[in-house]
Amino acid sequence: MFVWVKGPEGIDMETVSQKAVSRMTASVPGTFLFDRPGEGRETMRLSYTMANEETLTGAVRILNEVLQDALTQKQIYQRTG
Repeated sequence: MFVWVKGPEGIDMETVSQKAVSRMTASVPGTFLFDRPGEGRETMRLSYTMANEETLTGAVRILNEVLQDALTQKQIYQRTG
């Protein structure tokens, strides 16, 4: 029912998720699913229940576009620790 996604190193998936939500595609940023602050920044959880193939294809396309934009814009966070 869920897919765990690890994005490119340094990409803040919370920012990616916010941008995808603005395009009607939702996910749960990994930071909300980890105990320690800052953990899971490069991850997100996707749910695929209650969606048909066309909806899923569109969602993957939007996530791809948002991720490509983040990489192009070099929206990369600096690791600490």
